[in-house]
Amino acid sequence: MGRMGCSLRYVQQLAKNGKIKASVKQTAANNRTEYQIAIADLPEKLQRKWEEQQRRELGLEPAFKNGLISNKNEHDPHQITLADLSYEQRDEAAFWSNLLQEWLMTRERNKNGECPS
Repeated sequence: MGRMGCSLRYVQQLAKNGKIKASVKQTAANNRTEYQIAIADLPEKLQRKWEEQQRRELGLEPAFKNGLISNKNEHDPHQITLADLSYEQRDEAAFWSNLLQEWLMTRERNKNGECPS
C-alpha cells in the first residue's frame, strides 16, 4: 500500500477502525492480523492507480494510451480492466506485450542502420 501514497500502518489502522472496508485474513502468518481490501471497495481513482501499477509490473502499456480508459474519466461500460482477466489471460497479455516491445525495439534498431541479430 505504500506505493499508493499511504503507509501500510496507516491503512491497517483505517481497516481496524472500520474506516475502510476490509476482511481479516484467516490464514495470516505468525498470528498477525492481516487485512484484505477488495479493489472494488476502493475509490475509482485508486482502482485506476492500482490497475496502472499492475500494468507496469506486467510490462503492459498504460490503459489510457491504448484507449481502454478515456482521459475524460467517462465511464465506459465496455472497459476492460486487469481485474476482469483471469490469471491465464493476464499471463498471455504480458507475453504478447513483451513480444511487441521486443519487435518494436528491433524495428527501431534496424531503422537506425543496425543489422538484425
